[in-house]
Amino acid sequence: PEDVGDDAVPSRLLERDDCSAGLRSLPFWSVVRVACEEFVLKYPDQRGDEGFEAWCRDFHNEKSEGWFEANLPRLEPAFKPVWFSCTADGA
Repeated sequence: PEDVGDDAVPSRLLERDDCSAGLRSLPFWSVVRVACEEFVLKYPDQRGDEGFEAWCRDFHNEKSEGWFEANLPRLEPAFKPVWFSCTADGA
């Protein structure tokens, strides 16, 4: 059988020079989604914007508080849609 990356994307496609950045990032977003779902299962009362910030801090726990505060404006547009998708699905 052919080796596939996360989300069943054949690795041969991910290695092509003409592979889109979106396709290459599927494995990363799969990791983000799983981390979100695990957080929601562990902390079922965490929802909304406060829940998003708690999850995002947990997901980036190797970073300092200063890094997190400085990068939150950049992280919100990238990660918030995933958070609200996870919490809307009742994960």
